[in-house]
Amino acid sequence: MTSFNLEINPPEVKKIITSSLKKTISKREANGSLVIFSGQLDSFTSAKLSLEAVGLESTKLIVISDVSKSRRKEIAAIASRVLGIHKKNIISFNINKISKQFDSVEGLIPEIETSVPIARQHNINHLLLRTDFVRKIMEEKTYTHVGKSESEREKFFQRIIAQSKVRKRLKILLAYLIAERENLLLVSKTNKTEYLAGLFTSFGYGHASDVMPLGDLYRTQVLQLAEHLEVPKEICDLAYTDILPGVQNKYQYFFELESSDVDQILVRLVAGLELNQIAKDLNLSQEKVDRVDHFYQVSKFQRHIPVIPKLSD
Repeated sequence: MTSFNLEINPPEVKKIITSSLKKTISKREANGSLVIFSGQLDSFTSAKLSLEAVGLESTKLIVISDVSKSRRKEIAAIASRVLGIHKKNIISFNINKISKQFDSVEGLIPEIETSVPIARQHNINHLLLRTDFVRKIMEEKTYTHVGKSESEREKFFQRIIAQSKVRKRLKILLAYLIAERENLLLVSKTNKTEYLAGLFTSFGYGHASDVMPLGDLYRTQVLQLAEHLEVPKEICDLAYTDILPGVQNKYQYFFELESSDVDQILVRLVAGLELNQIAKDLNLSQEKVDRVDHFYQVSKFQRHIPVIPKLSD
C-alpha cells in the first residue's frame, strides 16, 4: 500500500541536499552560490542549505523586487541577522525603473481603450484579484494559460497577469547577470508543492535557476527541514506569492485550503488515486480536491517546457 506520510528525517535530508549542492558547484567549477532571496520560508531554507554546503564566504543572496527601498533594506537586515551573512554579500536591486518600460498601455496593449498604465492597474486590482469571479477566470484560463480567453474581461485579466509575469522574468534576467558575472550558481526557492500546482512563473524568479534544492520537498516537508535548520517561526508562517500582487496566502487564495491539505491532495494525485477517493480519504469537499487537481493537470505544460519533438524513441 502506498504511504502518504510526509514526515522526513531532517538531518538526513539536509545531508543529501547539501552534498548535492556542494558536488554541483564543484563540478561546475563555480565560486559558490547566489540564492534568490525573498525573506520567506523557502528562500531562508535554501540559503541555510547553501551556507551548510559551501559556507559564508561562498554564499551570496540576491534581493530583487519592486518594493520600497526601506522594505528591501529590511529583508537584507533580517538575512544578515538570522543567517549571519555580511551585508556586502547581499545584493539588492529595484526593478521599478526597468519594469516601467513595459508598463505603458500605449503601444504595448493597444486593444485596451484606457490611459491607465498597468503599474496603476496593479494597485487598483488588488481587491479585484481576491474576488471569486476573477479567481475562477485565472484558474480556468488566464493564470494557467490553458484555453482561449473569450470575453473582453477575461482577455483584460490575461493581459494584467502577463504584465505581472514580466516583472518575474526581469528579476531572473538580473539574477543571472550577477551569477554569471561572478561565476556563481543560481539557487532558486521553489518547493514541490508550488512546482506540482504550477504556482510559479515559467522562466521567472524562483523557477529558472541552476539548482532547485527544495524541488523534491512538499511545503509540509520544507517546514520540518526549516525547523531543523532553525529558521524563525514567524518566517515559516508566511505564504506570500510572487505570482500576483496583493495575494497574502497563495494556498488560501487559490485553493481555500491550508498548505498541508494541498500537500496531502497532491501526494495522492501523484500516486494516481481517483479524485472521489482522495476527497473521502481526507474528508474534504469534492470541489476543493477538483480545484487542486485542475491546477496539477493544467500546469503540466509549465513543468515540461520547452516542448521538444522527438525524432526517435
